[in-house]
Amino acid sequence: MELVKVNDVKVDFTTGSISFNGYEELLSQAKEIAKHLESIEVTVDNIKENKKILAKVNKSIKELNDRRIAIKKEINKPYEEFAEKIKEIEKVVKSADEIVRFQVRELEEREREDKEKKLEEIWNKRIGQYDYAKLFKFSDFLESRHLNKTSTIKSVEEEMVDFLEKAERDITLLTDYENGKSLINSYLECKDFASVLEMDKREKER
Repeated sequence: MELVKVNDVKVDFTTGSISFNGYEELLSQAKEIAKHLESIEVTVDNIKENKKILAKVNKSIKELNDRRIAIKKEINKPYEEFAEKIKEIEKVVKSADEIVRFQVRELEEREREDKEKKLEEIWNKRIGQYDYAKLFKFSDFLESRHLNKTSTIKSVEEEMVDFLEKAERDITLLTDYENGKSLINSYLECKDFASVLEMDKREKER
């Protein structure tokens, strides 16, 4: 299926222009009125007259702004219609995109589950070769990254062997300690030989 190239889609538009006849005259009048208002001193005698002047000026400004807003709406109308068409296309594509993404996620999850089963089978075959490492469960070893596509079955199996070999060595050494059972329990939690000895040392000092 060949997709339509966006550059091949023709979108014609004309730049809008606004003719503001009388702008210079209105600006000149506004400056004169502003100059007049700035120069006068408001008193009890002229307050009503000044209020009338301000009311007329503000009314004129409001009329100008109302006309500006109306013109803006008319100018923006073609763009808004164009934007709605783009949004409609985007909505159609996004809907299909979500369906595909959902299926991709489902497929990837099944692949992760299948990989986990294969790794667990390897674990069950290898664990029988050890005396102490079997104290660990498969879930103690498995990490989320092991199920990623970037991690091959072979590389994870090699990591698994290293894990079991290290566990076997460490626990064997811990059995020689007087409080070996307690140390082994701590090791099963943190999986770090040095940390276990350090914790034991602090406990004895305390």
